Amino acid sequence: MFRLVLSFCLVFVVIAFSSEDFYYKRGKKVFLEPMTNKTRTASTGLLYYQTRNGITLGIGDRVLVKLKNKDALESYIQRFHLKLLHSFHPNIFLLQTSDKSQTLTIANTLNSFDNVIYAHPDFTKQMRKR
Repeated sequence: MFRLVLSFCLVFVVIAFSSEDFYYKRGKKVFLEPMTNKTRTASTGLLYYQTRNGITLGIGDRVLVKLKNKDALESYIQRFHLKLLHSFHPNIFLLQTSDKSQTLTIANTLNSFDNVIYAHPDFTKQMRKR
């Protein structure tokens, strides 16, 4: 009985504290696996992830956001401690996070708001020959 309770507790802790990294692409989650290439990360300042399809993505401290109504932009900037870097269109913005380790979390949280059409990190991808 003790083993059963201990096993249940262990499974609960693993599930509760595990976090999967992902971003949204066309409304669907794309799961990411952190890469541990310290040399590459140190030289570029980016955090590297790999998709389940084997595509390597670099993530820095920038988020691209498209809003239905730009009136909410200032509240998002204040709430998430962002900096407006560039406005590409009346409703598309490049924002900078204060901590690049939070870029994915902030982008995913922004995606959950009704006023946000999309929000994702400003990815850096490796160029491939066609």
